[in-house]
Amino acid sequence: MMPSTPVFNAISSKILTVLFVTGLGAQAAANDVKEFKSTTGVTESCTTLEKFSFGDYSKRDLEKEGEFCSIDFNSSAVALCPKNWSTSAAVMIYKLPANISAHDYETTKCGSKEGHKTLAKFKMTVNESGTSATNSQAALLYYHFSRILHTSVKVPVAVKRTIDRQDLENRVVKRSRGLGKMNPAAWSYLNKWLTGPFNETNKPDLFESANEVHGVLYRDKGNRYETEINGVRSAWGVPQNEDFQKTAAFSALRSSLPLLDAVKDGIRKAQANPKLAADLAGTPSDYQMILWMRDLTDITLLDFIFSQQDRVGNIDYEWEWAYVQNGEVRTLEVSDKEADLPRKKMKNFIPPASIAMFKPLLVQRTWIGDNDAGGKTSYVNYTKKTNMLQNIRHYNSGLYKQLMALNLDLSSKGPIFSFVAQNFKVTPRELQMFVTNVQEASTILQANCEAGQLKFDLSPKKFLLGQSTEEVVDCKSN
Repeated sequence: MMPSTPVFNAISSKILTVLFVTGLGAQAAANDVKEFKSTTGVTESCTTLEKFSFGDYSKRDLEKEGEFCSIDFNSSAVALCPKNWSTSAAVMIYKLPANISAHDYETTKCGSKEGHKTLAKFKMTVNESGTSATNSQAALLYYHFSRILHTSVKVPVAVKRTIDRQDLENRVVKRSRGLGKMNPAAWSYLNKWLTGPFNETNKPDLFESANEVHGVLYRDKGNRYETEINGVRSAWGVPQNEDFQKTAAFSALRSSLPLLDAVKDGIRKAQANPKLAADLAGTPSDYQMILWMRDLTDITLLDFIFSQQDRVGNIDYEWEWAYVQNGEVRTLEVSDKEADLPRKKMKNFIPPASIAMFKPLLVQRTWIGDNDAGGKTSYVNYTKKTNMLQNIRHYNSGLYKQLMALNLDLSSKGPIFSFVAQNFKVTPRELQMFVTNVQEASTILQANCEAGQLKFDLSPKKFLLGQSTEEVVDCKSN
């Protein structure tokens, strides 16, 4: 496990150790790069980025990075298929079953969305008129910054990857049959770029070199929340982001009442809307509400920083049991056959016999895997535009402190500033946007803290353990 400390000290200007943990537990500086040879002899690469010692990277994070970077696109066990559904273009990486070649699988099986063993998704950057906003770097940014900020919300592991330009065109793009308008439009642009002439200034956020296309590998998880978290979505843009703030958990975040009173107030307001009431399926437990509230503070902060324009409607969940055993909070994911059940079907769940004696609570844990409409200056920052941070009255103390320290690092061009500048395909203007947004978020939350409007009481584990959740925090804390 990567060693970590609660908060990194950006003021002291101490040298922050950068670590990469290998499978043997050795320490090595900088990025780890694995190379592959394509069918045409092009050298493809997969890169796992360096880790800061204060980052909250789990052992499983590192294992997933290793799994992604062990995938050889030209292996006889791997198939590449176009993602022809939803709005954005991507390459689905599937594990081949026995007794079928990659060519035969890609020719006969790729047309179906279901029935595949998914290994990962390769996402490219496409931002053209008529397409869905897609920035591959956003998956990397959200992954690493969620660990730097020690968020509670679950964000998928992501690694950098390149693919042979000709293989992408011949094995995937030529076989794309997108649905709707935006998906086929994205494939059409990719076909144009891949078959057209190349020069050094042509699509630098797409091409790694004349023969390589740049993207990211990750795998998103979870099922889409209904209105209980995503809101009623009355109309695109500002309206649906305002609807988002009327859900039970967000209404509770906006309440100045003490935590449990705010929870009740949020539920009461949401239940006044028939659609929200139906999808809440009764009264959520206090623990579920506090989990949601904590997750929403993470989501709004990350989205504010990266100018996310397409969050509402793209928040997912997985079911899990939470319980206390020997003074510790423990969790257990539900079985696969129950995993996709909506909140209305909660009564169908029965605690496993192995934990039933602990009287576990069934809760939805939040995932944000669809983050690709973030990280570009051209995107509309709806979190900022609808004043989400200004309206929050409950927060997690650790998240607040990590944000304040992050602001000090970025504003002084410290290690994290250099990390982003060197490892992500971002322009100077995009990097400055991140710096400015972190500074603005810090200013907003610090002002609320100094005005006595921010309660540091969002600690779900402490709540489940029966401990006091509210903490006193120095508003200028670093």
